[in-house]
Amino acid sequence: MRFRKSVKICPGVKVNFSKSGVSTSIGTKGASVTIGKNGTYANVGIPGTGIYERRKISGFSDATRGNSAGQARFTGGKVSVEYEGDGTVRFFDGGKEITDTTIIRTIKKDPAFKRDLAKANATRIETYSKETAEFTEIQKKSKKVYKDVESLCRLLKCNQYQIRPFGEILPTDEELRAKASAELGHRLFGNKKRYNEYVHNYKIDYEQRRKNFEKLEKEKKDKLDKQYREELEIEKNRLRALSEASPEEIDNEIHKRLRSIEFPFEFNVQYEIRDGKIFVDLDLPEIEDIPTKTTRTMKSGIVKVVDKTKKEIKENYSDCVYGLTIYFASEFFNIALSYNEVILSAYTQRRNNKGIIQDDYILSVKFDRDGFSRLSYHVDAKKNCMKFDNICLQNTDMSFKKITPFE
Repeated sequence: MRFRKSVKICPGVKVNFSKSGVSTSIGTKGASVTIGKNGTYANVGIPGTGIYERRKISGFSDATRGNSAGQARFTGGKVSVEYEGDGTVRFFDGGKEITDTTIIRTIKKDPAFKRDLAKANATRIETYSKETAEFTEIQKKSKKVYKDVESLCRLLKCNQYQIRPFGEILPTDEELRAKASAELGHRLFGNKKRYNEYVHNYKIDYEQRRKNFEKLEKEKKDKLDKQYREELEIEKNRLRALSEASPEEIDNEIHKRLRSIEFPFEFNVQYEIRDGKIFVDLDLPEIEDIPTKTTRTMKSGIVKVVDKTKKEIKENYSDCVYGLTIYFASEFFNIALSYNEVILSAYTQRRNNKGIIQDDYILSVKFDRDGFSRLSYHVDAKKNCMKFDNICLQNTDMSFKKITPFE
């Protein structure tokens, strides 16, 4: 370990990305459709949870129930359709596999089956895409970095209480007369004056209720807006104090923040504050942690789960390395507001030519605050890293070569 302080980032909740990016969720790695005499059902399960949902799509069409040439009659039981990960679709009746091609063709022609198979395909693609995105889309979790603390303070927005509208609607005169008749009954029979008094008094009461409501809302807004302004000033003062904090205070803030971070994989962060700079080492997750499965769409239109190629895994790992580098640089810049340089290096454990496992540094970047504040997280993380002074050697298949990091 080059630096004196180390924090382990432990596996926890899945990484949730913004609406513009990806959000992490779990779902079935398969899906099934059940077709029986009572209709067509979509079956969705969440692996490892015991949760299972069965949703009716539609009933069979008359053609499916018919007995004309080329069609099969279902006289009882339940026909189930299993959608296998390898793209195979198998059909069963009461646990016994259906091999009759006429029956299979009938089931496949059912519009509900076609629709649900398309949904199952989309679910399978989404599931595996999100599983990979947990590793490859990490940069999108990065926070905006500002050039200086006053720039940050100017951009902080003060909350404001939104006054609610008075929810009660004043009835029409006709509605009020009907209301009067219901409440006063025979006492109003033929008495126009009593009608008019009722309507007049109701309107006065309504107006008073409206004014009281709006007065209370205004008082509430004045009170809460004052509270929001005070909270904003407290936050600005906290940030200004943080920008003037001692290295020991910054060290405590960094340690506290790192311990609160959760990723779906485990790795270590080591860091040290010295010479007016922050030095960071990332003990990366291993390439073996990258999900190895993806999806391919077959000529038949069915989505098949397949193994990723070695190149795809290396590309995913590359995205993970650069994404983690940008993410943690942003974290350190946002905690240590008075520091303008973060030197971040990343290493992984690999076997040398003698078969001995050792730490190999594969990326080292000198980030400066001014340049980092101009980054967009919507571009490739590697491109962002390459905008700074860096040491990195990659082969054409995106695998990393060993380097000597910045000291």
